[in-house]
Amino acid sequence: MKSNSTKILIRFDDISTHMNWDVWDKILLILKKHQVKPILAVIPKNEDKSLLKFAKIDDDIFWLKIKEYQSNGFGIAIHGYNHVYTTGDSGLLKFNKRSEFAGVDKKTQDLKIKNSINIFKKNSLNTNLFIAPAHSFDYITLDILKENGIQYISDGFFKSPKRYNTLSVIPQMHWSFKSIHGEIATICFHHNNWGDNELSVFEKNLKKYSKQIIDFEKIQMMKFNDIGVKDIIQLLFFQLRFKIFGYLKKIFS
Repeated sequence: MKSNSTKILIRFDDISTHMNWDVWDKILLILKKHQVKPILAVIPKNEDKSLLKFAKIDDDIFWLKIKEYQSNGFGIAIHGYNHVYTTGDSGLLKFNKRSEFAGVDKKTQDLKIKNSINIFKKNSLNTNLFIAPAHSFDYITLDILKENGIQYISDGFFKSPKRYNTLSVIPQMHWSFKSIHGEIATICFHHNNWGDNELSVFEKNLKKYSKQIIDFEKIQMMKFNDIGVKDIIQLLFFQLRFKIFGYLKKIFS
């Protein structure tokens, strides 16, 4: 499918009490100006040391903001529990050798998901969307998500929406507007280290691709087909490509 017919979903990860709020406020203005409603991957109980270095806002204020974003049409996703990696397991996607979930026993994973959902409910938030930190999860994770009423996950190297068992999989294999392809492309951003240049490029691309950008609500109305043999081959191809790139990076770095 040509890139000019690809539907684009914008996603921001690592939304938590600790983050670059100055940059985030600027992003919100850009999003509002261009009427873009992204998916936000929200960490329920952030304990990631790499994120704790950023300025913190009050918990109650934070959750009021998240509730406001959801009321404005943003897709709100559970982004793990505490965003702390406890294993070196790359999970089903074989993308990053670190995980909060993959390789963790079922009891612990179930407790993490339940605690996350409870934190959301305590703050008057409901969601049916999950995003695993580091793109790392296993079959146990998927079973637990199903058992706890989660219907959608944003991840996977596919070119169109897929279905695994009762879970709907929204593919995510882009981190910029370059070389987008397929029926749908979720572009994942991490804003904490952005400066004026990144903000400018982001806004220019929102203008350029404005007719292709959709939101989570519209995604849910799309057709999700079962994962087939071609999809598995494609997944294996991407895993091999990432492995080769990683190997070459080690050689030439």
